[in-house]
Amino acid sequence: ILYRPFSVWSIRLEYLGTMYSENSSLARDTVEVHSNLAFTRSFALELGFRMHPDNGYTETLASLKYYF
Repeated sequence: ILYRPFSVWSIRLEYLGTMYSENSSLARDTVEVHSNLAFTRSFALELGFRMHPDNGYTETLASLKYYF
């Protein structure tokens, strides 16, 4: 899901689920939320959060983007 409340700001929600077989209890789920804020046409800041509910692993992401 991509939501863009303003032309310089966007929010993205992603879900990825993988199940290996019907009889297997092994599965992977990933939920991600990213927010992108553009300062100019060349610079943007992206903040994100990634969670793996199956093992409790979480990540916080930050990146400064330069477009040329």
